[in-house]
Amino acid sequence: MNESGSLPLFGYGTFRDEQWRARILGASYAWEDAVLAGYRRVVITASGYLSIEPSAFDRVEGVLISLDGAGWAVADAWEDVPNYHRVRVDVQTARGLVAACTYVYAASTHVEPVAGLALLAALANEEVERAIGAFAPVRDRLRRGRSGDGKE
Repeated sequence: MNESGSLPLFGYGTFRDEQWRARILGASYAWEDAVLAGYRRVVITASGYLSIEPSAFDRVEGVLISLDGAGWAVADAWEDVPNYHRVRVDVQTARGLVAACTYVYAASTHVEPVAGLALLAALANEEVERAIGAFAPVRDRLRRGRSGDGKE
């Protein structure tokens, strides 16, 4: 795992929903509200999921999640790395500015701005629920193969 795994995750899409987050990750993790300045949320037209892109006067509301090694392995799989990649960012929390990592879609050619701030994905909730259900065997395999400290 690279050094970004020791930083918390800034989630701005499906990870913002507490129930979805717990089902995706297969565990509950400590989290807090956070805001990322200088970015805006966009929809990936091919998938209906969200990404972010630099935008000087915008901000992205999300959550800061403290993941362990197993959580990062599951998050990487859910975010379909390398289609998404981790980027180091600084987010504002009630505690002040915090270094974090977030996922950004690797190809920004097929995106559209997000219309609603509350949008977690451009898919119907039922489609996200089906995707989470289909992802469960992958999540379970990854969680069985990793301990909480990130060691295999």
